[in-house]
Formats: sequence, structure tokens, C-alpha cells
Amino acid sequence: MFDKRLIRTINNGRCFVLVGSGPSCEVGYPSWQRLAELTYAELTKIGRVSDSKSYEKYLADKKYPELFRQAERDLGDRIALINLIKPLLTPPARNQGVLYELISKWPFACYLTTNYDDEIATCLANLNEHFTVIRNCQEDFYSLRDGASHLIQKLHSDMNHPDEVVLTSADYQRFYVEDSGQYFRDKLRQVFEMFDIFIIGHSLYDPDIEYVLQLARKTASPQHPIYMAAADFTKADEREYLEKYNIVLVQYSNNDGKHSELRRMLKTADRFIVPRHRLRERIETAVRPKEEIEAAIALFLYR
Repeated sequence: MFDKRLIRTINNGRCFVLVGSGPSCEVGYPSWQRLAELTYAELTKIGRVSDSKSYEKYLADKKYPELFRQAERDLGDRIALINLIKPLLTPPARNQGVLYELISKWPFACYLTTNYDDEIATCLANLNEHFTVIRNCQEDFYSLRDGASHLIQKLHSDMNHPDEVVLTSADYQRFYVEDSGQYFRDKLRQVFEMFDIFIIGHSLYDPDIEYVLQLARKTASPQHPIYMAAADFTKADEREYLEKYNIVLVQYSNNDGKHSELRRMLKTADRFIVPRHRLRERIETAVRPKEEIEAAIALFLYR
């Protein structure tokens, strides 16, 4: 059931959305697990696997950043890893992205994403909406301040920027733990403090969201909850996420493994959410003409 408070929050036009891999997987991009499997298969094919047991253990334990770090070692450098992975991130067959269509139409002020693709920007462009894409350099975060809008921030950058992309366990260490990533963590904490956030497309157990939630935990405020769409969590999960991270979980069932229920839930909510262009028309209508404002000021001063 979609939270009524969340609908009001989105409709005010100042809510940020944090997008995970779910909408991209719906379009046809590989999941984290599938990308790791494809990487291991490709390394095996070209004879660059130094320790197959390590790869298999990483896959079994769902330690995908560690697997990519091992692949980087086996290939010898960063660029070789990126060149191997980039072709694997192309959807073999393109599907209709209902989730992206909906969240592009809804009046979110800014989009944060851990995905490497450009699907959000493409969907917004199809609606004649121009959003500026920024990444995770220190200067990129300068735009994220009070009143920020029309931004898409790639928190983990993308494959076109090998030095910035967050992919391996060493990258996660650099951005989320070491002193060199302090600016990244500080700014993310500020975003969670200043803005209402809706998280969609992440599971409760994604490595990406785990790091982000640790930052959100430090900004917890009962008056300023974070909303997160999640599948098949328990009552205990619900309590823990509210108490520990100040996150209100919006539940749906994923019995079919394809998140069909999430799509149905968002389509139902769509009936109550003001489309982006309608919200803009409302705001423009509410603004008085400049001449009228000046006349009112003159009359007030005269009186």
C-alpha cells in the first residue's frame, strides 16, 4: 500500500528519488548478480581466472564488489576491467520501462542513482524535460544545495569515467570509508538532512543501499522519514528500519520474482500524483504578473 504521506511529499515538488537497479533491470540491463556471473564467464573464456574457487565463493556469498576487485587484479589494471564490463552492460533485448516512465513523469526535484546507465535522462528528455547529469566528484556536489532541482546525480559515476566509477570493493572503501571520500559522505548526509527522499529499485540487502543507509542513520529524524519501496519484508524488518535508519518501508509482494506488484502499486499511486508538467503549470499560474506586483507595492507605499 502506497503511503499517503509519501504521495503528499512527492506532490510538493521538492522530493528527491534514489533509484536502484530495479528499473534498469526491467528495461533489460543485467542485475548485480548477473553482471558478476557474466564477468566471471568472460574471464574464464579468455583464460584470465587465477583462482576459480574465490570467484565461486564470491558469487555464492553475493560479494559482487569483491569479485570485481579480483577480476581487476586478474586483468592487471582498471581500464582492462572497464573494457571487459562495458559490453556486458548493454541490454540484449530492450523492454518497456514502466518504472522509469512513472518516476520520470512524477514531479521529483532531483534524481540520485547508483546505476551506470542513462535511462533516467532519456525518459526525461522524451518528456521535453532537461535535467543536468552530474557525477561524484567534489565539484559535482556543489549543485546539491537547498532549492536544487533538475539534476540527475550518478553517485557511482559510470563506465565512461573509470577513475570515478564505484564498482570494486576498493572503490567502496575509497568513497564510503577512507578520508578521501569524506566529501562524498558529508554531502550525502546533508542531502538526507535537507530533502525528503524516496528510495526505489533497491532490495533491503543490496550492497549499494547498505552503505547509503549507514549514512542516513546519522541524520535520522522522526519528523523527516525516508520512504523506501521494498519487497516481502517482515514486521521485524519494518520496526528495525524505522528505529535504526528512520526509514518507512512501503511494502509490496514479489512472488513472481519480476516485481509486477511494484508496477501495479505505482500505477495505482500515479492516479493521485500530479504530473510534472501540471505541477509546473500550477506554479506558473500562481505567480502574479510583474506589473501587478509593482502596482500593488506602489499602492501600499502610497497608503
